[in-house]
Amino acid sequence: MVVFRKRCTYDAADFAAYAVYTGERRLVHVTGSGVCPTDGWELALEAEPGRSEATGMLALALRERPAEGQRVRVLTRVHVDDWFESAHAGEVLVHTPAGDLRIPIEEPHPDRVRPAELDSEPVFQLLSEPTG
Repeated sequence: MVVFRKRCTYDAADFAAYAVYTGERRLVHVTGSGVCPTDGWELALEAEPGRSEATGMLALALRERPAEGQRVRVLTRVHVDDWFESAHAGEVLVHTPAGDLRIPIEEPHPDRVRPAELDSEPVFQLLSEPTG
């Protein structure tokens, strides 16, 4: 007997989170994917502010929207990608319909963090200064 899945499945190894500093705030870029039972599924990440405060992590809910109409049953990898603001979180807690995933937030290498004062200078002025 063949059993068909009715929901997507997820693995923490298929997710990543990266901190990005803008000079004024810290953003977290979260990417990931799940394996869905057919093509046409859509995934979205939504912030859960109350849960974030309670856990000290950036808490996100992963929402699934099933494909509409008749679809061929072929397992399909579906990607999700979004940005969130988080000043201090060290982990992302992704709440999926199947359970929670913990994703560590990777910080940029110290040499790649730009000082805030550099962000305030327009790039075109830096490039248009005389070279001779």
